[in-house]
Amino acid sequence: MILAALELAPAEPSDVTAILLSAVDRSVLLGRDEDGELDLPHSAAREVSPLARYLADHIDQGRVEHWTKVVDRGASEGHYRPLPVTDPRYPDRLRQVWDAPPLLFCSLRERDLQTQSAPSYGRSWPYLRHGIDAGPSLAIVGSRETSDQVIGSTEIVASDLASSGVAIVSGLAAGVDSAAHRGALAAGGYTVGVMGTGIDMVFPESNRDLAAEIRRVGTLVSQFAPPAPRTRTSFLLRNHVIAALSEASLIMDGDERSGSRYEVEQALAYGRPVFAWGPTLGHRLWVKDLVQAGAIWIVESAAEVGEHLALSRREGRT
Repeated sequence: MILAALELAPAEPSDVTAILLSAVDRSVLLGRDEDGELDLPHSAAREVSPLARYLADHIDQGRVEHWTKVVDRGASEGHYRPLPVTDPRYPDRLRQVWDAPPLLFCSLRERDLQTQSAPSYGRSWPYLRHGIDAGPSLAIVGSRETSDQVIGSTEIVASDLASSGVAIVSGLAAGVDSAAHRGALAAGGYTVGVMGTGIDMVFPESNRDLAAEIRRVGTLVSQFAPPAPRTRTSFLLRNHVIAALSEASLIMDGDERSGSRYEVEQALAYGRPVFAWGPTLGHRLWVKDLVQAGAIWIVESAAEVGEHLALSRREGRT
């Protein structure tokens, strides 16, 4: 029903999130009886939003049936589980932002597949909320095309922080993102790959093995329908989820007009601390301006990042 509603919603996906988080609107969208009638008190009916009524009146039941088959098939085969924003296992940090996606698709770890009979929605699933909300988490992002030195530094930083219990969140892209995931995995840590495609579509193709390793011990996450391809804007939208899942963001490399800069703006909009990697970005004018404005911090080691994270947690900022 949520996927069918998203196809019909006239504007932002977060409009559907707002409907799901409203008990009255949710009843309108999901709670009709077999005759299509609502059983709402008259007082509650007056509180229903126009969008909830519009979606409930116009959703194509054929599309609902289509998406039901798609999701049930993927879940039964162990590819993923759907996680609506109303589910208590949806990460709190993400749910609290104004543009939280109404639905996530999350991979299952190997151990979950071994202990559950698909398509069961067992208690152990998913690991995402526990891995993200139980301890510190850090987004590490940067350019797809960068130097070997930046790649090496990213792997070291991610490994050092993951080994100390920090969950590493990144976007499964080439370059810095891949290095961040590899570093976390090498340390035996937990990492989340937030995808700019549907969870069944890995991009770039060269990261299929990396995605499989993350699926084995970490979590793949997508806000898009399972078979959705990449688009011109899907990777920017996935940056919202990267920033919102994380207590803070570390930018390893990036130009003023880049996805990395966009990640900075999103993290700041959510009130998250942002760190810029000094050896790469310390001389960039756009970074200097943000540092002088007190918006971000320059760091040059994993230890500095860890200190900032610890301070932020003590101050209750994240």
